[in-house]
Amino acid sequence: MLNRLSRYGLLLALLVAFLAPATQAQAPQRDRIALHPCVITGGKQKNISDLEALCATAAARESMNLVPSTEVRAFLEKENGSCAKAKNRNACLGRLAAATKATRTLYITLNPFTPKSTRITGLVVDDAGKKVEEKPLELPRIPNQPPSDVIRFAVAALLEQLNVAKAPDQESLTIPLTPGATPEPVAVPSPTPESTSPTVTAPPQPAPVASVKQEAPKVRTWKTPAGISGIAVGGVGLIASGILLNSANSKAEDFNNAFEGKLPENGALPDLVKLRDEAKSGQRTAAIATGVSGALAIGGAILWLMDGSASSEGTSSTGKVGTTRILAGPGQVGLSVLLP
Repeated sequence: MLNRLSRYGLLLALLVAFLAPATQAQAPQRDRIALHPCVITGGKQKNISDLEALCATAAARESMNLVPSTEVRAFLEKENGSCAKAKNRNACLGRLAAATKATRTLYITLNPFTPKSTRITGLVVDDAGKKVEEKPLELPRIPNQPPSDVIRFAVAALLEQLNVAKAPDQESLTIPLTPGATPEPVAVPSPTPESTSPTVTAPPQPAPVASVKQEAPKVRTWKTPAGISGIAVGGVGLIASGILLNSANSKAEDFNNAFEGKLPENGALPDLVKLRDEAKSGQRTAAIATGVSGALAIGGAILWLMDGSASSEGTSSTGKVGTTRILAGPGQVGLSVLLP
């Protein structure tokens, strides 16, 4: 009985080990945001395309679940390349959100060429074309500051003011029950009374009697080695996924720190984009590895417990029916047989 309880304790420990990294890996569900290409005004047309790309890179934050740019461009090809040219701009932005299955669209306009101040506006529209929030800012400008630096500074200041760019609160992982469902009671089998049978013995003697009992050996099947292998491989996988998740979270933190309180250098942008992609890929891989490793470990534990229960039942039945006992005492020998 103690051996079986220890196995069930091990199964409970495996469940806790499986749910713990999954709780850390699973972040609160974030809304998809469609980022419209930034609208740069006040400069020459040949320089605007590079500045628009720089603005989009500066607007990419780890706290935002952005729609891939390929989906955004595919929609804008049907709208003359930009919603800024549409008669009803907000309606166009709403159609962009609906077409890319996003809840909102972020639309940024700025002029980085004015000499004294920089004006930037962030507009957020939902998938129905309704304005959710709008933040116009006028920021001071350093004399002779390059437009690229102006854009990075202005976009960072704007995102600090917009609710759509803020990270959601962390939530604990819960396991919901089906509505109306109640936990089913666990059936505990009652002990089977030992069957009685006639016993042939010698006349009772006052001297002590030695008893020799012969039992059938326990037999294990293929489930035991397979279960132990599954537990071992699953445990190694959980450890590896935890290390991978920790590395991915560290890269994500480095990416966010690069935009906190300061603006990164122009040459550091490609490395930051690569760092962000590696963080997302590592978190996704760690979550998948955690699920697979946990399932493998729990499956191995179930096989092991099933094989142990079958062996215990077989041994118990052998000891009850067909067991032969040799009773020996001073001057006599007795034979006891349990009949079915």
